[in-house]
Amino acid sequence: MLSKEKLEEIERKILEDLDSQLAVVKSEVNFFIDKDLNLYFLREFIKSYTPKLLKKNAELLLDTLLNYLIAALLEVVRDKDISVKQSVVQADIRERIKAWALDKNNAFNPTKFMLKEDEEILERLKDVAPGLLVAIGGAATAVIVSDNILTKLVPGISTLAGSAYVIKQVRERVQRLKRIWKKNVDNYLDINKKLLHSWLKGVIEKFHKEIAKL
Repeated sequence: MLSKEKLEEIERKILEDLDSQLAVVKSEVNFFIDKDLNLYFLREFIKSYTPKLLKKNAELLLDTLLNYLIAALLEVVRDKDISVKQSVVQADIRERIKAWALDKNNAFNPTKFMLKEDEEILERLKDVAPGLLVAIGGAATAVIVSDNILTKLVPGISTLAGSAYVIKQVRERVQRLKRIWKKNVDNYLDINKKLLHSWLKGVIEKFHKEIAKL
């Protein structure tokens, strides 16, 4: 019932929406990366939260796509015979397609998020007191750091250099690690964008096949 041109138009619209949703996901994940949180907690949080957020947004995209498809279908049957309109209503096509798209065999499942880690940075930071990692992003003016942690964080440093220098070094290493993670997020979203596009295109094709049977 829907023309090829109409289906292509809908696909273009949903791809624009896809780009917008991925930008939202990126912004939200980066918001947390920029927070002054324990790095080990943050790492595990980002690894689990990003796929969950992506899946949630995929379901929002599905609803948007179905809105486009149903609106186009109703436009086509507006001037059709009453029997055609009844068959469309009785088919409950929207709910059928949605159930199909969310079925475990057809649903979009994000890939596992493999967050690259700079092991040298994490290794040097693992013994740092949580208070130090919090302080480096805040307004603390003094942090006491033991001699062994000073040496581990900045090899060759003497205790005379003071905590301020150590905090500066730690901050730089943390920021370097977070830049790596943000790049990981970009790559992850690029990969899943292709998968999402394929999934949404499959929904369009399924919808087209189902309404052809009406």
